[in-house]
Amino acid sequence: TVKALDAAGDRVGAIQHARQYQQAIRSELDVDPDSRIEQFITSLSTHRSPVEPESWIQAAPHGAPAPTMLPVYRRKPGRSLRALALTSLFATGFIALIIVLPGARDENPPSVSHSASRRQVDPEAKASYRRGLDAWSDRSKDGLDSAVIYFRRAIEIDPLYADAYGGLASAYVLLGYSGYRPSAAMFPKSRAAAFEAIKLDSALAAPYAALGMELTWERKFSKAENSFQKAIAIDPRYATAHQWYGILLMIVGRVPEAVTETGRAAELDPLSLQIQNNYATFLSASGDRAAATRQYQKMIAEEPDSAWVGRNPWLLTNMSSVYAANGKFDAALRAARRAVEIAPRHPRSLLALASVYLKMGQPESARRIFARADSTHEHYYGHLGLLYVSLGKPDSAFAAFDRVSDWGIPLMISLRNPRPLWNDPRYVALLERLGMPVISTTTGDSSR
Repeated sequence: TVKALDAAGDRVGAIQHARQYQQAIRSELDVDPDSRIEQFITSLSTHRSPVEPESWIQAAPHGAPAPTMLPVYRRKPGRSLRALALTSLFATGFIALIIVLPGARDENPPSVSHSASRRQVDPEAKASYRRGLDAWSDRSKDGLDSAVIYFRRAIEIDPLYADAYGGLASAYVLLGYSGYRPSAAMFPKSRAAAFEAIKLDSALAAPYAALGMELTWERKFSKAENSFQKAIAIDPRYATAHQWYGILLMIVGRVPEAVTETGRAAELDPLSLQIQNNYATFLSASGDRAAATRQYQKMIAEEPDSAWVGRNPWLLTNMSSVYAANGKFDAALRAARRAVEIAPRHPRSLLALASVYLKMGQPESARRIFARADSTHEHYYGHLGLLYVSLGKPDSAFAAFDRVSDWGIPLMISLRNPRPLWNDPRYVALLERLGMPVISTTTGDSSR
């Protein structure tokens, strides 16, 4: 039985067989599976007691009794009670059959998820999925666009390929997060792909992490935290879940926890330069600029694959910020200028370069540089407001903030840094309007 597999330690196998049972009941028998089976699957995925299906991203209650795994069937219109009774007898035998005949394990690369699937995957679909992972890891606009194409191709070949849906959700997240494509177009697609992946296999960590980022973008921070914690509970070694959870923690003002989570991600995946970059940036935001500089020098500046570093604009802008904060202006300018070469009119890259000149005491140069930014970009006014903060013009900053149509995730992170605004009531009002906890100006802690 499913419970026997779980008791034997094969939790993923138990979940997969329960999923196969649900699909078989729907397609072969034309009845709805017992809803308690979904509850039981959720309880296996979370390692906790079952919860109601509609509350799957909420914290699970403790001490709830395990459901009885006896199938209950609901008669569909037009089906006789006799047919329903025969269906029940057949289905009871069928579930026993599929449980004792496990399929082959499908191992997934650790870069996206460590979960395993018991169903056979079409080799062509799997090859497309792996190419999608490689493209996703690049984190450039072209790489992420290619990742979407590869993941979609894998799904076309195998519509039940849960990992491909999880990869697609993660690719849409980074396209929206990075500002490569409009957030309002990318994040809803990420949400849909994540839900599809979870419906097919709730034992995967990647779709829960992607959904956490989508919920962060929606500013549903409590639900986002639950989703990240669920991803980590499923796979504690999934580095991306720790990294993205750290981003949420930074946004809500829990800076020490954000540093801890991104540090954990950096330990789990030392080969991911993007994760190392994130960790260094948060070290700097926490005030430990020396440690941030050491992190860049150790993990990024000495990286032999300088071509990858040179084509990722947001790694370069973060490096520029850390170097400028430490007075290393030559290095800061080199990184920021390269970011502008990659994203010449993006307000984020131009703000990074302008900020270096501001720290060098050249405000007019900073203004001229940012004047080249694309004013139609959805994040333009947010970055313009941050520039005004650095120029010491709070009235202009809040006028710009009032015009922001989409507070992207990087902007929300940056909104934690402008200390000159901390005592301004308009800053507190802005945070409250965005649902972001207010930072205490005396303790530096966030109030919830």
